[in-house]
Amino acid sequence: RLVEKAKGIKCGRPQNKETKFGPLIHAKQREKVVRFVEDAIKEGGTVACGGKIPVDADVDSNGYFYEPTIITNCHANMKAVNEEIFGPVIVVLKFKDEREAIELANDSQFGLAAAVWTSNIPRAYRVVDALDVGIIWINDHHRNDPSSPWGGTKMSGV
Repeated sequence: RLVEKAKGIKCGRPQNKETKFGPLIHAKQREKVVRFVEDAIKEGGTVACGGKIPVDADVDSNGYFYEPTIITNCHANMKAVNEEIFGPVIVVLKFKDEREAIELANDSQFGLAAAVWTSNIPRAYRVVDALDVGIIWINDHHRNDPSSPWGGTKMSGV
């Protein structure tokens, strides 16, 4: 379901009513995202969707676009797992149970934000209480009021 959802996200200019996702801030940031994805592939990851600069008349010369990307078959030692990408990339790690999921999430020098996805609301609150990050969403991601406080833990935002 996640891959199909990501494939349906249209990159484009904000003037286009179909657009759901805009460009990265500059060429240097897009190149950084490209390198993260290339490194993830070299480290054994699989691109389930995205992973490239879109070829579309709406975006070709109108910004630094990169397709929403999902990388599967990730492991805890991958660069894309352990660093902040700041681009449209989701890395997917498998875990055995709730305890291992929390350990994997907290085993990072960064802690800007997290999203917990589950139909089990009591579990969601247990996991939220155990995560060491600045902001957490439950069954949502990056929905916030721009005027609200924002900050991470550990090395995020330093």
